Amino acid sequence: EPDRAHVVFEPFGLADAEASRRRGGIGLGLSICRRIASALGGGVRFSSSPGVGSTFVFEMRLPSDANPQPTDGSSRGVADQIPHTVPLAGRRVLLVEDFPENQKLLAFLLRERGAEVLIAGDGEQGVKAAFAARDSGQVIDVVLMDMQMPVLDGYAATRQLRSLGISTPVVALTAYAMEEDRRRCLAAGCSEYISKPVDESMLFDTIGRLL
Repeated sequence: EPDRAHVVFEPFGLADAEASRRRGGIGLGLSICRRIASALGGGVRFSSSPGVGSTFVFEMRLPSDANPQPTDGSSRGVADQIPHTVPLAGRRVLLVEDFPENQKLLAFLLRERGAEVLIAGDGEQGVKAAFAARDSGQVIDVVLMDMQMPVLDGYAATRQLRSLGISTPVVALTAYAMEEDRRRCLAAGCSEYISKPVDESMLFDTIGRLL
């Protein structure tokens, strides 16, 4: 139905995220694609026929010599479209996230604001990266921690960081969106909690407050 077309871009399976992950995902893919397209000044459109298939088109705005960007401020590049209320130049962010698509999107948004981004693919790698940075004299200003990961999940990883004296702010990122899930994240030692799909404004408001 045309008036329900937007539903295809909404995440599914949030009520049972762990089971959804075992089935292959929780429906964040198209939502993430739309956010990336929007950040690049474009969007995603699609057409679909029952029993035939679907076609998705990713559009983005790119400057070129043949079509230069106006200089009067009427059209802005990607970096200018992103609010700069939270400049992160000189800041180091440890992103602990197992999905490559989420890694790319979040790293893109962070680097657009000037942050140096370290990426770990699971909780165990995240703990090792935090301690390696500390041992080498590097400062990690904030950790973005996915809570559902293989090997070592975000709850256990955060508890390890806290038990071993690392007080760096940790922002929990999780598909679970209930109040008890927020309490569980904070009880594990997280400083703040953000539900997925991550809202860009909320993410940077949260980072700004913690810094």
